[in-house]
Amino acid sequence: MRKILLIYPGVKNQLYPEIPLQLLYLASPLLDAGYDVEIWDCRLKDYRDIPNIDWLFVGVTSVSGGILKHAIAVSKHMKSLDPHIPVVWGGVHATLLPDQTIDTSGGCVDKVIKGEGEIAIVELAQALSGGGEEKKIITGSKPVDMNKIPIELPYYLLDMKKYITSTFPIHTSRGCPHRCGFCYNTAFYGNRRWRWKSANRVLEEIDYVVRHFHPQTISFAWEDEFFINKKRVLDICKGLIKRDYNIKWESFCRFDDLDEFNADKISLLEESGCNSLSLGIEGDNFIRNRIICKYISIEQIISATKKLSKTKIREVVSFMCFDTAMACFNIPPDTEVTPTNNQSILGISL
Repeated sequence: MRKILLIYPGVKNQLYPEIPLQLLYLASPLLDAGYDVEIWDCRLKDYRDIPNIDWLFVGVTSVSGGILKHAIAVSKHMKSLDPHIPVVWGGVHATLLPDQTIDTSGGCVDKVIKGEGEIAIVELAQALSGGGEEKKIITGSKPVDMNKIPIELPYYLLDMKKYITSTFPIHTSRGCPHRCGFCYNTAFYGNRRWRWKSANRVLEEIDYVVRHFHPQTISFAWEDEFFINKKRVLDICKGLIKRDYNIKWESFCRFDDLDEFNADKISLLEESGCNSLSLGIEGDNFIRNRIICKYISIEQIISATKKLSKTKIREVVSFMCFDTAMACFNIPPDTEVTPTNNQSILGISL
């Protein structure tokens, strides 16, 4: 059976990059379906050394921003090796702009997998193995069941000693029920869906990672909102305390979600190893509520911050520049607003 190549674009010689978890999620169902898979991480290996063999297709992950030029470069290189190799892009950028991705690639991108890739990539492999796939934009036939994703991902496809594993990513949910205007979620997953792994399933995955890779910190920050199901968060915390791994964990969180936790629940977070939470203030009430539809109040920000201040949990806060927000969301420059200085907001919350 012809081999499939999955590529993470980037610049060679990056020291200890993060694990390309998304490619492991794609490789796993392909391997289960009987395909031979190779992962090529361009941050560790020069893409010009990719062998010219009869690949069934080449998959390239894409994120908007500077990494796109590297994705284009490796795609052009694969076409220079063999113009008949199907080059398939997936990921956030290709999903949000599928037609543009193909039309502006200069002929080096043949197809786009839109949305979640685990099911779609197997269906594409089967179609190409059977003689071809006429569609240029491919979407999986159904959503992925998070609890059925294997715990034992094919880490053996990676040279794990070259990656940072002291902080280890575990992805426990997808999507988000909120509708922040700057976020890709509503377009990527649709209908503000949120799906998650059960607390027991997450703890089993942590068990596996701790046994095999011995991390100091588990990062749940690869997902957009860890705290949506608060009972699940508390059940995971209780499980970590019971296991007594002596590891830390970090995640993203919204101020309104955190503010629903009383002192005892905040203490449970800290006791379980939580040492860092990343939260977005974004700006004043006008920016949050009228521009980006985040709907978090100053009172919730202050209340949640005061609760965290009584712990050793680090609070990492992000802001959106007022002028940038106005420009990004196409707000007329003569709109009558009185932007609150972000430093003032931070000073009040502290």
